[in-house]
Amino acid sequence: MNQLAGDMLVTVLNIDAEIKIRTNRLTEMERSAEDPMEPWLNEARVILREDVARLRLRREEQLRKLDAVLAGRTGNSARSSKHVLFG
Repeated sequence: MNQLAGDMLVTVLNIDAEIKIRTNRLTEMERSAEDPMEPWLNEARVILREDVARLRLRREEQLRKLDAVLAGRTGNSARSSKHVLFG
């Protein structure tokens, strides 16, 4: 794997870690739905869901770029168009 592909893969893995952190936090918030600060929690949940959606789109973009780099090296796409990594 060349340096560019390696760097892109590291970026994807970092994004996956951010997604995992946010989904874990969202799960914690869902468990505490009876909390008296619920209006604040609802707003925080919305923000976290939006963050996760944005990060998933960013991950897909990075994976498409990685596909292009790998396809350029091998002459064909090394991965399918659907990627599932860590959620």
